[in-house]
Amino acid sequence: MKKFITVLLISIFLLNILFISTIFGKETWNANSQWSPTNYHSIALKKFADMVYEKTNGELEIIVQYSGALGYKGPELLQTVGDNLVQMSAITNMTVAGQEIIFGVNSLPMMGPNLEKGRIFTNICRPYFDKAAEKWNQKILWMGPWLDGLWSKKEITSVEDMKNLKIRTYDKISADVIKAAGGIPYAIPWSDVYTSVATGMLDAVLTSATTGAEGKLWEVMNYFQPIMFMLATEMVTVNLDEFNSLSEELKVFMVEISKEIEDEVWIAGGDEEEENKKLILKNGVKIIPISEKFEKEVIAITESVRQEWLDNAPVEAREIYEKAKEALSEM
Repeated sequence: MKKFITVLLISIFLLNILFISTIFGKETWNANSQWSPTNYHSIALKKFADMVYEKTNGELEIIVQYSGALGYKGPELLQTVGDNLVQMSAITNMTVAGQEIIFGVNSLPMMGPNLEKGRIFTNICRPYFDKAAEKWNQKILWMGPWLDGLWSKKEITSVEDMKNLKIRTYDKISADVIKAAGGIPYAIPWSDVYTSVATGMLDAVLTSATTGAEGKLWEVMNYFQPIMFMLATEMVTVNLDEFNSLSEELKVFMVEISKEIEDEVWIAGGDEEEENKKLILKNGVKIIPISEKFEKEVIAITESVRQEWLDNAPVEAREIYEKAKEALSEM
């Protein structure tokens, strides 16, 4: 009941904005971000909104709502945009895989172990994702990365080093990866991670240098391995009815600036991670370079995880996987 009342109040608020906008001959969209205004995904969304406002001389204003202020949760966002409850949203692909399984394919382990390979994999996924998004009455404008890594108390340079370690994970696939490596996965909320490490409940944590720096993990951990066990991506989508209602000129403009923003987001993700690597180094954390041997070991032991997911996925997922394997093997 509480959630129903919250959604009802939000809907009334959005309808009021639409009504006022209509009176004054201007259109207003809401764009949802689960992240803070300083996050690079939010910054990209705000840039898009500003460019559209300028292009239309203020006739289309896109208001970016940060930190999940509209009340919609990650797994709800595909439906939310499709139903036009919010006109645009940044959506983490893996969180909506329950509604559209194909969106989970690019979080398969070791298919994008660094930014370069991750972008190639994402580009292979994109036509399939576009088709899936259209089924949910929306259009993908751009996609960008979330980075990953492994923080630990002891140095980890091989799969053998991961055995029996208590490692914080964040979803089923990451837990399956840790199990395959002989570790013990723990699904612990981020807010409890620092205390869990400090009290010995955890030996290692799957997260990026950026997130670890925000949580000051350098106070309780000694090492960081910048290996992306899984590639997570953020897609920004727009309701298809709203998009199709625009002039051809404005639609072309949105598509063109989205390509530019996508390039910037991939660069920003890497730049932010590099800046935070410098910060954690300054605070005493040793960064362990990713060795080819370790990467190959993880690829080998996670083959069963990939195959189990693919066995229960649509045929398109297998097509993506085979194309990505071929492309990445040539690198």
